[in-house]
Amino acid sequence: MIPQRSLENIALMTVACLTVIAACGGSGSGNGGNGGNNMPPVVPPVAAPSCLADVPFIHDRSLVDRVDDVSGPKLHLVYALPADAADAELDINGQIQTEMEVALRWLREQTGRCMRVDTFDDAVDVTFVRFSRTNQQMRTDPDFVDQTVALEFEALGLDDPEKVYVVYYGGSTDNGGCGGAAAIGGPAMQYLVNQNVTDGPLTSCPFFTFVAGPDANFRGSWAAVAVHEAFHSLGMVPTCAPDHDDQHPLHLETISSDLMAFDGTGFSTYTLDANRSEYYGHSNIGCPDLSASAIWEDAAVGADPLPLRTTYTSPQPISCADESVTQSNSGGAAVSIRLVNATEAPVNFYELDSLGIRLSPLTANPFSALERTANQGEVFVATDANSGECLGLYELVAGSNRIVIAD
Repeated sequence: MIPQRSLENIALMTVACLTVIAACGGSGSGNGGNGGNNMPPVVPPVAAPSCLADVPFIHDRSLVDRVDDVSGPKLHLVYALPADAADAELDINGQIQTEMEVALRWLREQTGRCMRVDTFDDAVDVTFVRFSRTNQQMRTDPDFVDQTVALEFEALGLDDPEKVYVVYYGGSTDNGGCGGAAAIGGPAMQYLVNQNVTDGPLTSCPFFTFVAGPDANFRGSWAAVAVHEAFHSLGMVPTCAPDHDDQHPLHLETISSDLMAFDGTGFSTYTLDANRSEYYGHSNIGCPDLSASAIWEDAAVGADPLPLRTTYTSPQPISCADESVTQSNSGGAAVSIRLVNATEAPVNFYELDSLGIRLSPLTANPFSALERTANQGEVFVATDANSGECLGLYELVAGSNRIVIAD
């Protein structure tokens, strides 16, 4: 097991290794293995796609993910702030959209292809989120900030299994990092401010800058962090890659010029698997290949779905007034259930037995989640752990059930 919390100390890119299956880091140029530093970027076809070039952005703020123009896996942009953070209006002044345009231009230069980005009415769609907790409260949550953000996104409906949520977050982590991915499938986080592990003032993250326009340099920008962390969410770099860094999962060990390298020794050149031997367009049998992902605009029919996503089903709601005449039927097929508490108070989840009697409670602390197996037809009641008030009564259905209690 990789420790839950470890800090990547990189000369020019400090980010967090966030969970047992994901880590975050930087890349730079330097002396690396496999000849990666000396390989030029792959030249795209002459008729390379334009990606987001000339696509307008929306000046109106949206608190929800707008209706998608096209179906299929895609990147969805989010500007998120803790309760006490200043609002720089990055979602409505065009900055986040320009960051993504620079990111996609670099991807096109490296691969000749475009990743699909969420749009609404032919304009780039960005969702704005203001959390109820302060930066300090988010930082001191028992889980890492990205896991906390992911859970709050569940309550807001920002959990489409076909989307990678690229989050520009106006807060900090509890380790001073500037970027992170909570797990494969989790949000790709950019921490726009920096703070010491224990205390100290909030300042701009010292390693990265916002791009000045669509033709700005990708290197050293938040656009580069966004792509790096999005690749982690997509499962890159797989552990089966020849140069995978086993000490820092989901990174390359010695190819210093690669965007996904861990060492960060130079930071003067970025490449994307220049030798086509690690995570994009490789020939490693049985090893995931980013080039085969369905997230590319030109993905073939039957392309690889986004990894480690779950499609949840809402159980059948029942009126709390009917609890006294409701019983569980435990003879159904086995199902899973995720119990999410996205409130500031503890919540008790009780299973009802065949007589309608509450069994021992499962207590979900504020902003936390529990998972267990059960049977189709079983009934759960959610209550405020302090007052005992019924918050909801639910009968489990086939598939992966999820109950979300939110304010």
